[in-house]
Amino acid sequence: EPGVSAFFCGEAPDAGGFDPKWRCLGPEGQPKGKGAHIGNGQMNGVRFDPRYHEGEPGSSGYGRIYAFSPTGGLWRTENEGRQWDVVGAVDTQLPAINVADVAVCRQDPETLFLATGDGDHSYRLVFEPYRGVVVNTMFSSGVYRSRDDGANWERIAMPGSFTCAEPLGMQLVRIESHPRNPEILFALSTHHGLWRTTNALAPASEVVWEQILAEERPFESGSGWRGLVLMPGRPDVLYAAGRQIYRSADGGTTWAPLPGMDPDSLFEMKYDDGFCLRARRECPGVYDSLCQDGGKISREFSPMVINLAVTPDDPSRLYAYVLAEEV
Repeated sequence: EPGVSAFFCGEAPDAGGFDPKWRCLGPEGQPKGKGAHIGNGQMNGVRFDPRYHEGEPGSSGYGRIYAFSPTGGLWRTENEGRQWDVVGAVDTQLPAINVADVAVCRQDPETLFLATGDGDHSYRLVFEPYRGVVVNTMFSSGVYRSRDDGANWERIAMPGSFTCAEPLGMQLVRIESHPRNPEILFALSTHHGLWRTTNALAPASEVVWEQILAEERPFESGSGWRGLVLMPGRPDVLYAAGRQIYRSADGGTTWAPLPGMDPDSLFEMKYDDGFCLRARRECPGVYDSLCQDGGKISREFSPMVINLAVTPDDPSRLYAYVLAEEV
């Protein structure tokens, strides 16, 4: 689409004199433990209630923010971060409190949708001092819905739609509610692409999911789908990121790779990681054969993770954060 562009680290717009002041909103202190068993845990992200700064302070939803964790469930603040509480019965009614993402229905902010699992990995090897290298599995148990502001939850993933049958599991990483149609809900799985339901408010047993975007080449551990955003003001324009960035202009029915994001050309970069500098000093012959192009050597990369972001201040601008490995 004309005017839509992706920026990488060296090409991001100049922030000028912008100097953000960060402060910790809690929880404060560190739990006691040994070795790696300390800390407050990983946070997958935060979401703002649609009424976050609408109306007047003290009105319903004003100052409300959600925070979610792969091992700590779903938390909420009603006063812009000064106090956090576990949301309703999420810690007692869900079979797993691993929360990858949360979506709030704009038409009815007391309707919440949860994508369960770890929004960063489907599985990973971790080192624990007392057990050595172990597999840390945080499979998704599907999508859950609350119609009463988090007091009660029900699973709305149809049997077989989200399962752990495959070695990498059906790991969910993103969930988005359509801002104009509360029946439309999107769920992104690390290794199984983008899914959509058009009856998200139907009785739980009647909610139907369909896969609307996937890539043929299978992902590996550490790679996969990560990015999913809706264009502000034009929610039928969606972007999703696997190994490439894809765009849909019809609410997810059809998709096409974003122009200019061809991995075969995009990830052929030239840079100097210090090799050429050392070669020029220590091995002039190697420098002459490898580093003629301005003191840089050519490297090829394959994308593993692409995260996306948009801003309502400039809806036509798409930001992409790319993690790639050398091939």
